[in-house]
Amino acid sequence: MQKNMPPDIENKISPDIKKKTPLNVWTDILDVQVNPERLKQNLASYTEILDEIKKLRALDLTDVHPAIIFEPTAPYRNTEKS
Repeated sequence: MQKNMPPDIENKISPDIKKKTPLNVWTDILDVQVNPERLKQNLASYTEILDEIKKLRALDLTDVHPAIIFEPTAPYRNTEKS
């Protein structure tokens, strides 16, 4: 539980919730039973992916424009008049 919680909030928390520390996201929130070996395998796989995402987020792309720019009026600009 959070330390230094205001007394009015502290009194509203049931004793059952106070006992459950630390919170297990898989079982307490998602109500999913995950085999520990499967969890280790998933975490190992996603660690590499998350590392690559961190590298992408660290790139400075302020001077880089997208390859495709959405311009809905482009087809109508160069029309020939009959």
